[in-house]
Amino acid sequence: MRTLVRYGAVGLVNTAVGYGTILALQLGAGWAPVAANAAGYAVGLAVSYVLNRRFTFASSRPHGETLAPFLGAAALSYTLNLVTLHFASQQLQWAPAAAQLLAVFSYNVSFYCLSRWFVFRSPQ
Repeated sequence: MRTLVRYGAVGLVNTAVGYGTILALQLGAGWAPVAANAAGYAVGLAVSYVLNRRFTFASSRPHGETLAPFLGAAALSYTLNLVTLHFASQQLQWAPAAAQLLAVFSYNVSFYCLSRWFVFRSPQ
């Protein structure tokens, strides 16, 4: 349970940092919205990697063993997010807010599981 709480806390921090970066670049530095969004997500992903590696999962595995799988897990989870969003909104015809909520849930559950049991697992 402690790991789940830490994972949630890291998610809040990386979301705040990523969103703050987006706003700073777009509103403060005049970046185009898509460029600011991409940069904000990259910063948020970097924060997520560092905090989840050290704080959530306390991994001692080298960066060379965890960084690529972390990025792969993020990409796979995001793909699941998009598939879930499409299915809930198009096939099930859920309201947009409900479809987004299910998609966010699918991302977080899959990313947590992949991070815990694949990316940051203890060395054998």
